[in-house]
Amino acid sequence: MEYLSERFDQFFAWFWSERIWLPEITNWEKVKALKNPQAVALGDIYLCIPVAVVLIILRIIFENFIARPIVKFLGVKEKKPVKIRESDLCEQVYRKSRKPNKEQIQDLSSRLGWSTQEVEKWFRRRPAKYNLSPMRKATESSWRFFFYLTATIYGFIVIVYKASNENWLWNLDECFKDFNSHVISMELYFYYVAELGMYISLSFSQFTDVKRKDFWQHMVHHASTIALLLYSYIAGYHRIGAVIVFVHDISDIFLEGAKVFHYAKLQKICDVLFGLLTLTFFGSRLMILPFWVLPACFTTATKYVGDFLVYRIMLGLLLVLQTLHIYWAKCILTIAIGAVTGKGVEDVRSDEEYFTEDENHKKPAVKEEVPANEVKKIQ
Repeated sequence: MEYLSERFDQFFAWFWSERIWLPEITNWEKVKALKNPQAVALGDIYLCIPVAVVLIILRIIFENFIARPIVKFLGVKEKKPVKIRESDLCEQVYRKSRKPNKEQIQDLSSRLGWSTQEVEKWFRRRPAKYNLSPMRKATESSWRFFFYLTATIYGFIVIVYKASNENWLWNLDECFKDFNSHVISMELYFYYVAELGMYISLSFSQFTDVKRKDFWQHMVHHASTIALLLYSYIAGYHRIGAVIVFVHDISDIFLEGAKVFHYAKLQKICDVLFGLLTLTFFGSRLMILPFWVLPACFTTATKYVGDFLVYRIMLGLLLVLQTLHIYWAKCILTIAIGAVTGKGVEDVRSDEEYFTEDENHKKPAVKEEVPANEVKKIQ
């Protein structure tokens, strides 16, 4: 046991080596000295875990008792789930072709003892079997809209107003100059804990929320964001970390707002919000981040703080996020082009599954019609 304990201590010392995790100009003692004593007393960054739990509870309360009456007033309707007759045979055929031909329908009719009209009705109703209610989609988007709006307002107050004398939002050099003197304020600490708690809660709720086309992209986004927030707080990069989160949140306000009004079928308001989403998304994530914030992270940080292993990994995660931004920008641009060319914002959104479609049932990989002899092979 003593041998194992000694080996564990050696591994622990190697894993948390300052040369791996921190620049040469600082060490763990200096980092610890910059922590706000009040934040440490509250549990330091570990407070994000109970905050995530609280946010999940608050979300349930908000969606059911605040968002539901509001979106109902806006016109969102509760859609009852579609019920269809259970049939394993039809399900197996449906996975290969959503639209069986007449020969297939007749073959299924004889095998099941149903009329051909009943078989046709089953295939018409089957796509709606797993469609979630617009009410649920609207309440989910309402919660995210509320959080991002609140977080953005609070972030603006903390970064712009509270830290106005330090001016590190407009002059990113101040995020890295005198690195060993950056004591995190309680206001910024709460901002970090709230954002971390939200992304942790979203990482879990992704599995129960409306599943969309970009499910795995969101999972990668959330995991990368959590890693970046955790590291930037632990290593003392909280100024640039707060700037990145603040810039990210702005466009999400209009995204979630547009969704709510889309589900309420208030298309004009939805289109206005979508226009604002397009402007803020392209402005913040395709201009400000890659051409202003990222260069500071790559060059200015190296100039004032230094370069080391884990920081390079964090830069890699920032590039992962930027790649995702380009992917989502393509989705938004497709919608915008469709609206301008007359296809209509609503139609394009449905095609892209960016605003409205869930993936509880995915499109079949095989679109060709199934021959009748294949139907006969299915037992």
